[in-house]
Amino acid sequence: MAKSKKSKNKRPFIVTLILFIIISAAIYFIAGELIERQSKLMYPKKYEQYVEMYSEKYGIDCNIIYSVIHTESGFDPQARSSAGAIGLMQITPDTYDWLLYLRGEEKTRELDDIRTNIDFGTYFLSYLYKKFGNWDTVFAAYNAGMNRVSGWLEDPAYSDGITLTYIPFSETRNYVDKVGNTIIKYKQIYNEE
Repeated sequence: MAKSKKSKNKRPFIVTLILFIIISAAIYFIAGELIERQSKLMYPKKYEQYVEMYSEKYGIDCNIIYSVIHTESGFDPQARSSAGAIGLMQITPDTYDWLLYLRGEEKTRELDDIRTNIDFGTYFLSYLYKKFGNWDTVFAAYNAGMNRVSGWLEDPAYSDGITLTYIPFSETRNYVDKVGNTIIKYKQIYNEE
């Protein structure tokens, strides 16, 4: 009879333990789902059809394009900067005119058009990569200007002759870091290598 009482006493403990394990697993799963959803809200993949189209056309990783858009405009197609930059990828009208000239095109679309902005922003990134061959240098040039970065590359105080070793503008240094960190976030959140 004593044995039977011990058995009865263990049942509530075992049931409680099993319930605890089930509830803990459910909480873990739900928390993971909520964290993933929150992360995707903070690092969205908006305008995916255009990003993918121009990523393929110009040979630029989608995560780079998303990261530049995230950093430049926070995905606001109506964004305007104090320097006159327009749209998702914050292109100035002068840069747009120059890129049109490079491509041998007439102006038929406005820069605040989402597709146009992603097209020319991605084209500009590909142009800068062909010129500099290093993503940190590309991001610096996208932010501070191509001619300025070319000058930094010629200055031993800022370059080893191939890549930038120091960026003298804190805004540009921060920009390069932010875009680089955002690329890492996109790859982590969307499980990409």
